[in-house]
Amino acid sequence: MGTRQELFRSAVDVLHSGRSLDIVGEHGSGRTHFLRRVGDYFVGLGWRTITVTGLPAFAQTPMVALAVAGLGDLHDSRPTSIAASVRSLSDAITPGRTLIVVDDSDDLDDFSAGVIRTVQTSAMTPVLSSRLVHRTQRSGAVSAGGFTTTYAMRLPPMAYGELEAALEAHVGFRIEPGTLSRVFAKSGGN
Repeated sequence: MGTRQELFRSAVDVLHSGRSLDIVGEHGSGRTHFLRRVGDYFVGLGWRTITVTGLPAFAQTPMVALAVAGLGDLHDSRPTSIAASVRSLSDAITPGRTLIVVDDSDDLDDFSAGVIRTVQTSAMTPVLSSRLVHRTQRSGAVSAGGFTTTYAMRLPPMAYGELEAALEAHVGFRIEPGTLSRVFAKSGGN
């Protein structure tokens, strides 16, 4: 286990090598922020990021997560077919210059996950996903076997110094040590 900066560098290395990465962490551990930070890094390099978010409200409705992400259309309030979604996602990919980001993959419907896995395997595109540590990957948005290699990375709570730096950068001034200690104690670094 390392600092967030060390984990960030490791994540970038894994994704640059063409492998996929699954970020696991507790509620409030900063999984979404970490995904955004890694995605922004690749955008800065000229890559395209395609972001899909798993939502519990849509977990039982096939293909809505992809339609909400702009991949496929809605016809009469229903998403397009699986084949049309595969085509739409495949067309959005620039080989070797695209990263698929799936936030809260444990809440992604099985059909959307299947489309992502199909395109991931055929286009050899890395996928960066996140999920809660105590929940198993229900849908398997990121392939854990087959023709792709996926690594898992546990995102720990922030260390005291990391929390101090993040809060001070956010508010723009130094936080009194007693207040910072209370925030750290109550949040557990999350």
